[in-house]
Parts: sequence; C-alpha cells; structure tokens
Amino acid sequence: MRIDCFFNHQAFAVNKPEEKNAIAIDVLRATSSFIIALANGAKDITPFQEIEAARAEKAKRPQDILSGEREGNIIPGFDIGNSPYDFSPAMVKGRAIISCTTNGTSAICAAKEAKNLWLGALLNAPAVAKTALKEQSDLVIVCAGTTGSPSLDDILAAGAIINHIIKEKIASLNDAALIAKQIYDLYAADLYEGLLQAEHGAKLHRIGRGREIEFCAQEGIYNICPYFDKKRGVVTL
Repeated sequence: MRIDCFFNHQAFAVNKPEEKNAIAIDVLRATSSFIIALANGAKDITPFQEIEAARAEKAKRPQDILSGEREGNIIPGFDIGNSPYDFSPAMVKGRAIISCTTNGTSAICAAKEAKNLWLGALLNAPAVAKTALKEQSDLVIVCAGTTGSPSLDDILAAGAIINHIIKEKIASLNDAALIAKQIYDLYAADLYEGLLQAEHGAKLHRIGRGREIEFCAQEGIYNICPYFDKKRGVVTL
C-alpha cells in the first residue's frame, strides 16, 4: 500500500483524483464539524467553495441549514457558523446542511472525483483508517491547509490516520506522509498542544474558540467514516 499526503488541496488538484481513494482533512474545523453533524443525526452536507453559490442553494432549499465561516466567524446571513458546537442534535437531527468554509469545503470539492472520498479528522482517525484499509488500495490524504499554505493541525491528523494504518499494514509513504507521521509522533501525548501550536489553532484561540480546539483534539471518539456521495454531491454516512 502506498500513502501520498498533500499539505494543501491546491497541490492535490493537479493530480488525477478519480484513480485513487482519498481522505480530506480540515481539523479546525470543517471535517471535525461534519463528523459531529452526521453523528448527531444530520441527513447530509452539501459542500460549496463560494459563498454566493451556497446562498443560491439555500434559496432553493430554505428549509435546510446554511452553515459557513470566513476568518473563523459565521458568515453574515448564514444560519450557523462552523463550530462543532453549532451542530447539536437539536439543530441538525433529520436536516440537511449547506456549507461553505474557508478551506475545508474547498478541499472536499477538490477531491470529490476520487474513487472513494472519506472525511477524516482526529475525532475519527481510527475509523477512517480502518475504512481505507478495507479497500486494499493506494491512498491519498488531502489536507485542506490554510489559504494555500500547510497547516499543522491538518498534518497532525494526517499523521494520526497514517499511524493507525501502518499499525495494521506495511505502507510506503511519500515525504509529506512521512513528515505527517513524525509530527503526530511528536504531539501524540498532547494533541491539544499540537493544535495550539498551529498558526490557525492559535488564531482561533485568540478569538475565543479555545474549547472548540480542545474538542477537535480528541482522537477516535467517533466510530464513523463520512464519505462523499458523487451521485448526490453530498457528504453522508
């Protein structure tokens, strides 16, 4: 098995995603929040890259939840932001979500033509690793990054997933995957500290979102593996 990691979705976009299985990661906070939303009973999530496209979809589906953020804060006029705490059972159970975030939904859209596309984070690292192992094929891990730059939080989660995979199967790693594994090893004893060391994590902490970082730092508390349904264009279980 070969694992290739890309530190931002822009780098992955030049490859041929339809030939490979992929995992998209945006730990702070899109994929973490989507995992929580689906675990709390949301029907599905439709990802968008552009705010106006998401707003246009909401106009067609006024009963659905419009979720999104820019610079870490809720987009004006949206129903909720992108905090894990926004996706409570009371808010999302039985409902569909339309989402547009700064980096996470762009990463999902960049990888949506993959053979199989799963969503990963620290929250479900063992579960998504187990799913990837069942496929018995090469894997690409797509970190969302932050506005085109590598993001330590995503790399840390990629390393966690790689760690769970290589416990069960011998794999060859590209340099980025090897770096991700080493980053995970460095912070495995204190994942929260690792997320705080990330530039994006530090920014969220400064604007009062420290408890969200702490929540997202929990490894393996959700045994689910969301995937992108290409026919419907949604993230679901």
